[in-house]
Amino acid sequence: MHQPILLCLHYCIGTSTISPDLAPCDFFLFPKVKSALKGTRFESVEVVKAKATEVLNQLTEADFQHCFQQWKSHMERLMEWSEDKALQLINAYRQQNLLWDPRHKNHFEKNMKEDAWREISAEIGMSAEHCRKKMLSLLSGYRRERGQGEIQQRNCRTEK
Repeated sequence: MHQPILLCLHYCIGTSTISPDLAPCDFFLFPKVKSALKGTRFESVEVVKAKATEVLNQLTEADFQHCFQQWKSHMERLMEWSEDKALQLINAYRQQNLLWDPRHKNHFEKNMKEDAWREISAEIGMSAEHCRKKMLSLLSGYRRERGQGEIQQRNCRTEK
C-alpha cells in the first residue's frame, strides 16, 4: 500500500462513513419512505408530500422500536472501535497484500481471502465481519476525502 494512502486512512479514522451523529430516522424512516416512493412519477411536490405523509402515518409502534434497535446496534458497533484499534486494523490489512492488491496471485481466491480476514480478526480481537466492514468504511472515507481534495485542486487551477 502506498504511503499517502496509509496516511490518508489514518486521517479518515475520525471521519468514518458510519457517522455517529446519524439520527434514528436515517436508519429506518427515510429508507422506508424512499422505497415506497421509488419508481413513481408524481405530478407535483404536494403529491410527493402527501404520499410520504401517508407512508409515515402507516408506521406502527413495532416499526419505531425496530428503528431504535438498529440505531442502538449502530452506536454500539461504532463505540467498539477506538483510534488505536482502527490503526491496528489498517496495519493488519496492509500486511495482507492479497486483500488489496489485484496483482497478488491469490487476490481472487475467496477462501484465501477469508483466511486472511480470519487472521486479522484474531489479531484485532473482533469478528472477521466487523473487521471487513470497518475497513470498507475507512477505505470509503479515504476515497471520499481524496475525491474532495482532487476537486479542490481542479477548482484552484481553473481560478488562476
